[in-house]
Amino acid sequence: MDIKTIYIPSVFENCYFLGDESTGKAALIDPGAADERTLDTIGHFLADGGYALTHILLTHGHYDHVGGVGELCRRYRPAVYLHQADFQGEDPRFFPLKGQLDSSHFTGVE
Repeated sequence: MDIKTIYIPSVFENCYFLGDESTGKAALIDPGAADERTLDTIGHFLADGGYALTHILLTHGHYDHVGGVGELCRRYRPAVYLHQADFQGEDPRFFPLKGQLDSSHFTGVE
């Protein structure tokens, strides 16, 4: 297992990259932003390891944990896992995913 920490300065949070060398699949945990630095770092990890981004795992739906999800889904089409309550959060300042994702990406957990 290839595990890396990606610091995202724009939201002062860490994102975690998990790569399975035996399958070539990769997952991200809490990609909080889609700035060019973060996207470049993720792209390098994927290319260098020969990985395909297949999953995004979200611990909760706050903006500083999900800010990069929309762009990553457009680029890589991974499945996204998040608790249903966080996906349908009422306040878009804290739960912005409902406006970024359509149901084709979302694989919620109830």
